[in-house]
Amino acid sequence: MEAVHYTPEQLNERFSFSGKFQRLAFTLLGVGVVCLIIGIFLSLNPSAPAHGHEAAGADAHGGGHEAHPVTWFTRLIADLLLANMFYFRIAFGAFIALMFTWLGGGGWNTVIKRISEAMSQYIYVAFAVFIVLFFFLGEIYEWVRPEAANDALIQAKAAYLNQTGFIIRNLFFFALWGGIVYVIRKNSLKEDLEGGLNSFYNKATGIAAFFMVTFALSYTFFSIDWLKSLEPHWFSTIYGVYNFAGTMVTSFTVTYFLIIMLKRNGYLSYVNDSHLHDVGKFMFGFSVFWAYIWVSQFLLIWYSNVPEESIYYIKRMGGNDIGLGGKGFYETYTASSQYLGYSFFFFFNIIANFITPFLVLMTRNAKRTPVIVYPLIFIMLIGHWNDLYQLIMPGAIGQYSPSFGSFMMQLGMALTFGGVFLFVVFRSLAKAALVPKNSPFIEESLHHSTGVV
Repeated sequence: MEAVHYTPEQLNERFSFSGKFQRLAFTLLGVGVVCLIIGIFLSLNPSAPAHGHEAAGADAHGGGHEAHPVTWFTRLIADLLLANMFYFRIAFGAFIALMFTWLGGGGWNTVIKRISEAMSQYIYVAFAVFIVLFFFLGEIYEWVRPEAANDALIQAKAAYLNQTGFIIRNLFFFALWGGIVYVIRKNSLKEDLEGGLNSFYNKATGIAAFFMVTFALSYTFFSIDWLKSLEPHWFSTIYGVYNFAGTMVTSFTVTYFLIIMLKRNGYLSYVNDSHLHDVGKFMFGFSVFWAYIWVSQFLLIWYSNVPEESIYYIKRMGGNDIGLGGKGFYETYTASSQYLGYSFFFFFNIIANFITPFLVLMTRNAKRTPVIVYPLIFIMLIGHWNDLYQLIMPGAIGQYSPSFGSFMMQLGMALTFGGVFLFVVFRSLAKAALVPKNSPFIEESLHHSTGVV
């Protein structure tokens, strides 16, 4: 069993949101706002082209609708969706992890559950931004625009894809998830004062069971609404699972990052290598699961070779107009008029989100060694930002047309939301004791060990 390094006084420690933590959050926020302003200024261009596939005259969706001009504001809304979705997935994934480990009787993470709770508090900020996006759906969602009335396929889906249904569904999801997160957090803090099984443990078990059932359905519809419906003419049966896999990888990656940050600043001395090992195992496991879903979706679409499905990959990696095949390497990536120029992002996905973490985290010692995992964290975060980018942008803005202004807008969004995310997390950490001393699993967690290395 590993040595446990803590004192009774350390079990009473509280996080202080001051000094370098405040500077980090506000610096990211400030630099992000400046980059965003610069990006908007450089992107102001009233003569921006229409969506790439439509401007080229190709019936990329098979729907025959009019071109929608891509302005700086269209890019701004697309970047807003990208940034908000990225940090929302981190926050919500932390809560999902908290619930399934609780439901499974996993006591090992008790000493780090305050981090998951603090991360989950960001979802309220994300909900507010999603509600703002309700007012600008027509900028990036094809099915919202008036010309969709002339599109037979979109009209066939109109019973589901309509603004009223979209808004009502998502407000219900926000209320459901937000209410559960609130109750769990409230009872967790109450447990610190009262202790006992009835005050939190039994209630949390029932709530976790209810959440996992409702989450499986609601998160699938949420993924279809905000991401998949950006391209309403294509079909996938595992899209919700794909988004879930990316959510969990990113969340565990940030959890590992926050643990190391706190430990390096004198907190969490009772968190040992075995705790890091288990977080690292989830990073590794969900990265493999993400790759499994990625390749499963690809192969299902590739061997069926149905135009309504293969268009998704033709836009991103090229191919001919009816399938993924081609006469040669060059034709495969350039021949189709429907290819939108995202092949770099498409293939970088696999390198950053599967090959790299698979090779780095494969060994037991690597998962327990922060100096190895720390650089990987940033690679994986960039990788899953890239994953969301290539999920969102082909449908939202069409043709890949980079500029310094668009880069600065996206960088500004990433840093601004990153600063807000850290502010919310640090502020939430400071509101409660870092150690839930009255948890029935506290001793198990303090003495957690995965065995001798």
